[in-house]
Amino acid sequence: MKGKKRSRIAVAVNDDLVTDARVHRVCTSLLGEGYEPLLVGRLLRRGNLPVHRAYPTRRFPMWTAGGFFFYAEFNLRLLCTLLLTRTDAI
Repeated sequence: MKGKKRSRIAVAVNDDLVTDARVHRVCTSLLGEGYEPLLVGRLLRRGNLPVHRAYPTRRFPMWTAGGFFFYAEFNLRLLCTLLLTRTDAI
């Protein structure tokens, strides 16, 4: 008998993946409940620390730093990333 398939849930943030404790708690809780969280966010311009988590992460570089064009670019990059990634929920 095969085991239950684990659902993959993408969690998207537009701030620093390393220092965001709130998002880390959410992803750790999802992992503990049997889900496969995928943390997606931006690659900061200033020094990026490596992300050491028990769940996978993806970061993409951004050309803009703030304002309307930042959010437009972030959402476009997020859309492209999620279209190429198998997820069950966002």
